[in-house]
Amino acid sequence: MEINKASKTNEILSETLRQGGNAYNHIGREHLIKNFDEIIINKCWEVFSQYISKNYQMGKGTYIPKFGSFTFTNIEYSLEGTTNQFDRDIKSRKPVFLASSDFVEFLRPGIYTTQGVIRYTQKQNNSISLIKVNYTELAMAVNISKVEYFTIIENIIKYMGEKINKVIV
Repeated sequence: MEINKASKTNEILSETLRQGGNAYNHIGREHLIKNFDEIIINKCWEVFSQYISKNYQMGKGTYIPKFGSFTFTNIEYSLEGTTNQFDRDIKSRKPVFLASSDFVEFLRPGIYTTQGVIRYTQKQNNSISLIKVNYTELAMAVNISKVEYFTIIENIIKYMGEKINKVIV
């Protein structure tokens, strides 16, 4: 069954290339994504998002090659009320997405707030561990092959990057 799913992915990729799409053509990428079942695409994205959220809840970041890192700001220590250990040891951190230059060249990292995106530069990241995304684990959660899962997520990410590039340029 796993072989059949991988061959279906190869068949979709081949058909897209035959119709004139390529890795640098968003029409080809959009066509490729639309060849997969919409329910599978939604489930893949849901599992991907839950994986990042789970890592955040464990106090860890997530590194996605050619996309970026979901991590935290540096720890801020509060020395107010130094006689009270609970007030003294406040270590507030905010989630942050650091875009890779491979994703969108001119996109700067920032922290999303209710007022919008605040630009952010990570100075040090010594105490925050990053977990590299595990596509095999995520594909198993959706019950599809790793190749198919990776193809779907990679093309969604690249499609988003192309849309952002159009807005920036």
